[in-house]
Amino acid sequence: MLTPEELNAALGTSEMKAVSDSTTLMTRNTSRPECGSVVDTGIKSAYEGSGYRALQYQFNQDDGEHAYNPREHVFGVPQVRLSQMVTAFPDSARADKFAADEAGKWRQCIGSGVVTLSQEGQDNADFRISEVKLKPQYTVQGVLTVDMRRAGDPNVPDMLWTCFHSLGAKRNIVADVMICDSYLAHNESAKVLERILSKVPAK
Repeated sequence: MLTPEELNAALGTSEMKAVSDSTTLMTRNTSRPECGSVVDTGIKSAYEGSGYRALQYQFNQDDGEHAYNPREHVFGVPQVRLSQMVTAFPDSARADKFAADEAGKWRQCIGSGVVTLSQEGQDNADFRISEVKLKPQYTVQGVLTVDMRRAGDPNVPDMLWTCFHSLGAKRNIVADVMICDSYLAHNESAKVLERILSKVPAK
């Protein structure tokens, strides 16, 4: 995974910090299991039964001041939120299969209505999924990146959050990255993913 310093370099942020780490899958659920992990990294139902051996998850956020977002202090929320996860599979064939299966699940949920993310003790989050057009900066190893926008009243602060989510594989490692912010300034989830995968030895 990338360090906070490496994330700052990739995203142009200044105060990225690691907030939490985990070696277990998230307990969040989705209203559309057939969509896999499209609305979050490390959704348990998406990874269970995949044959993975181990994982490392980290949640990061940047609270720095940025000129393009004058609403930051009004809303009182972190400027950028980023989750990154790497998962080890027994071999490259299983990692590639998982990434391909997830890509298929993500694609079938593009433009198909609301997908709800839920976790006990927290408010539900409704997202609408769309596809980021196939451009080199958004597409890594043939796995598309999706654009997720909160569904609801645009005048509610939380609804301004937009997320970009990418997933890809190299050798026996699957990397999963999601970046959210309140303006469309940090859509480089594929860039972060590519830099994570570049750390995986070629052989």
